Amino acid sequence: MANGLRPLPPEIPRPVGDEPSSALNPQFGGWPQPALWQSVAPIDENGTGRVILDRHSIGMGAAALGLGFGLMLAQAPPALAQARLTAQSAVDRAEIEDLLTRYYWNFGGGGESFGQFYTPDGEMVLGKNSYKGLAAIAGAYKAVPQDAPQRKSFSLNILMSNLLIEVHGGTATAQLVFTETVKDTQEAAPRILTQGREFDHLVKQNGRWLISKRQILGPADKPADWPK
Repeated sequence: MANGLRPLPPEIPRPVGDEPSSALNPQFGGWPQPALWQSVAPIDENGTGRVILDRHSIGMGAAALGLGFGLMLAQAPPALAQARLTAQSAVDRAEIEDLLTRYYWNFGGGGESFGQFYTPDGEMVLGKNSYKGLAAIAGAYKAVPQDAPQRKSFSLNILMSNLLIEVHGGTATAQLVFTETVKDTQEAAPRILTQGREFDHLVKQNGRWLISKRQILGPADKPADWPK
């Protein structure tokens, strides 16, 4: 053969990945692992249609993927290209995510006070209503009627998704989508009660991230003063 590469034996079918097509790879959700080199590997000159797989072919595939990824980064929008993580910003993001996760876990029966998530002069905005200061925020939660679905249901769980955190030194912003789910009885299927968006301003005080302003809006709304 002109290229000096050894083809697969005739009894082995055309491969589709690192393993036989019947083997499932859990890293790909139970689907066969895709063959990254199929588009660049040479074909048997005898016309059998079998792909010749060796280190040379696999290396070509890796090089092609690396080139494609490099082009994607080069063509990325300026804001995306400049959003580089540092060790400190990664720690800050993790701490903010933990803060917000514990906040929402508190709705499902957690024992933490909501006030401890805010700065002393923190503000919570629910639609058109504003509650400023820790006492006012605590009062807003206590004022929820006993016959509200969130209180009278068997269970309440609020799911947090699409979290986007931007850290700017000692301040940060976070936005997310929340989905309230309830079970009316222990045997009932869970149902979605409501969904909305949250927009937070945070500040780092004495080494801890705290919420300085938390805004809860509808599923398609955004604060007028939110950073572009």
